[in-house]
Amino acid sequence: MGGLKMSAFLKDLTGSWSIRIFLEEFPSSEVHHLIRQGSDHAPLHLICKSAEEIMVKPFRFLNFWRKHKNFKKIVAENWTVEFAGNPFIEFHAKMKKVKKALTGWSKEAFGNIFQQIATMEDVIKVKEDQLEIQPSASNRADLNKVEAELKKYLRLEEEFWRQKAGMKWFTEGDMNTKFFHSYVKGRRKRLHIAKIVTEQGITLTSNDQIGQAALEFFGEQFRENDYVDDYAMLDHIPRCITEEENDAMCSLPTNEEVKKVVFELEGSSACGPDGFTGHFYQDC
Repeated sequence: MGGLKMSAFLKDLTGSWSIRIFLEEFPSSEVHHLIRQGSDHAPLHLICKSAEEIMVKPFRFLNFWRKHKNFKKIVAENWTVEFAGNPFIEFHAKMKKVKKALTGWSKEAFGNIFQQIATMEDVIKVKEDQLEIQPSASNRADLNKVEAELKKYLRLEEEFWRQKAGMKWFTEGDMNTKFFHSYVKGRRKRLHIAKIVTEQGITLTSNDQIGQAALEFFGEQFRENDYVDDYAMLDHIPRCITEEENDAMCSLPTNEEVKKVVFELEGSSACGPDGFTGHFYQDC
């Protein structure tokens, strides 16, 4: 960053706009508080990082897919597998096949919505110039067509960031894309773990190392070393429920009960690690 730009940034560092611009340019930056050394002010050590570690993004169902006319057709065509057996394994295979199909279909049906918006904005500038030079009905119709297409993609962009932000209290209103984007990036920054120190005193900084260390740590925490094979003490616990009540609690849920639970899911939240939201199950 040049000296003039840096000085202007530091001059207005207290402004939220400057902080947002800085975080967009240097998303992996770190701030460390140094020792005061007799002063009541602590110097700050700022490390500016623009490169982020590349991560494989997991599948995430996008709720605006449901509004496309071919969405349910794609799901129905891929809701078949070539084997029959354990219903849970079969269901998992179906979801995996649908996930792969939706990923490819989304690229064809919507493409990169952010790139599409940038392209259409450039096209609109050209169409506006053409209309100003030659204000014909055909030029005006071409401009209106591109503007309508841009509005559609801007709406998709807003829905994308709204889902990413996960704000349940948000109600329909004006375009809030920049607000959602900033909120998501701020939350991602707060949840980011830059480094950890293991019990052996080793500092880990990469995502792969930190993830593996976390798995090993919690795996050890929840690993059972002592196995109990004598349950005689359970005979001394008095029974508080009848056999009929016990049978009722152990019985399988009915289709009506399952449907009720599914339709009470939070539509924008993922129900599990597969990335499918409640809206997917409710619509399909």
